[in-house]
Amino acid sequence: MGDILFASSPKVWTRRTSLPITCKRTRTGFHAKGIARAREDCDECEGQEEAGRDEVVRGNVRIEYCTGCRWLLRAGWTAQELLTTFEKELVGVTIAPATSSGVFDVYLDGKLVFSRKEVGRFPEMKELKQLVRDQINPERDLGHSDVKGHKQKTT
Repeated sequence: MGDILFASSPKVWTRRTSLPITCKRTRTGFHAKGIARAREDCDECEGQEEAGRDEVVRGNVRIEYCTGCRWLLRAGWTAQELLTTFEKELVGVTIAPATSSGVFDVYLDGKLVFSRKEVGRFPEMKELKQLVRDQINPERDLGHSDVKGHKQKTT
């Protein structure tokens, strides 16, 4: 990877050979003082990546969409919602253009979860979250996105 130039003022350029490692603590990835620290040196981020991942099955979602219908934005929004809701349960979300027209299919670990062609409509996000949850972590409460009567398993 080549060097990256940073301008501290209009005429002064500094050379940095690599980008700083950011902290997962904040949205921007930097601590409040604006200084990025390596994750292994950050007490606040220590163990954050592995916390809670052993209790649930981790899945991989694939969203196939019709390019002719211009459904990329909808697929992207769906991916964002699923990743936000299931950040500890999902390995990742893949968005892929479909080879046939009118397709908006959602797969979890290769198994079809929702098909727009079969149902005749797009999935409601609440409905899709429930379908994914039922496969990867049935005991999880989705809060306002949950069906009435779904009871969280208490131990």
